[in-house]
Amino acid sequence: MTAAAVAALVRACGTTIQSGTTGLLYSFGRVKKRLEPGFHVLIPFVQIARVVPTRSRTLDLEDQRVVTSEGLVFLCRANVVFRVAEIEKALVEVDDLVRAMRQRLALSVQELLRGARRQEFVRSEELDERLAAEMSKYLVDWGVVVESAGFQSIAPSPRTIRVTQLRERVAARVAGASALRRMGLDERVALGLVGTRSFPVRAQLEGRRRAASSRRRRLLERQRRSIVAEEAVSAKLRADAKKRGEKPAEEPEEERASSTRVVRRISDPARRVSTR
Repeated sequence: MTAAAVAALVRACGTTIQSGTTGLLYSFGRVKKRLEPGFHVLIPFVQIARVVPTRSRTLDLEDQRVVTSEGLVFLCRANVVFRVAEIEKALVEVDDLVRAMRQRLALSVQELLRGARRQEFVRSEELDERLAAEMSKYLVDWGVVVESAGFQSIAPSPRTIRVTQLRERVAARVAGASALRRMGLDERVALGLVGTRSFPVRAQLEGRRRAASSRRRRLLERQRRSIVAEEAVSAKLRADAKKRGEKPAEEPEEERASSTRVVRRISDPARRVSTR
């Protein structure tokens, strides 16, 4: 315990600033001076030092979903390379520098791409320069120098890909239909040959589904008629035996219960096979 107390006292009496970082000395909550790399003596419980890395660092932004002015959705990823030049502003003007920079980078990406058109995304160098200028305008008040900024990737969403390629696909189908008509085919045949691939498949699947449903209905109807006929024959035999004064033969309990369940299942409208 004594050794721990001595170590804590020695630690409170000074601090060591590593290379690539800069410290800021606070005395009674007020900023006193900047601390360069090396060992600095502190008054215990009166003075404290906050250390900030001043070397170049990279801040990565997670994937962002941006909707452009054309109504298209893009997924983008960006980063910024920065360096803290004025440690006083970085520690006093903002509470958490890295968190604030990440939020500012996300807002800058949204503002920059929201007003851009799809053709501008091809010029990546121009977008990187605009992003760096946008970040420098806001981070200068926090004592941060932006060395570079840019987009790692700008990719359209799957739905955007389908929408942007729709015009080219329609033009290709129109050209194909015109070529088929020049070959002497009927207009409807040409349109059917260059139509969407999913339509015939969807119609074929729907036809198979209707055929299977029809087969099930016919099978159930035959079973119902067979069971009803057997029940009618059994009822007639029992009636004839009763007229002759004979005791009718009893149907086994399991067969009667099974027949009753089948009739109920087939006759119940809620259990009938759907026609869809």
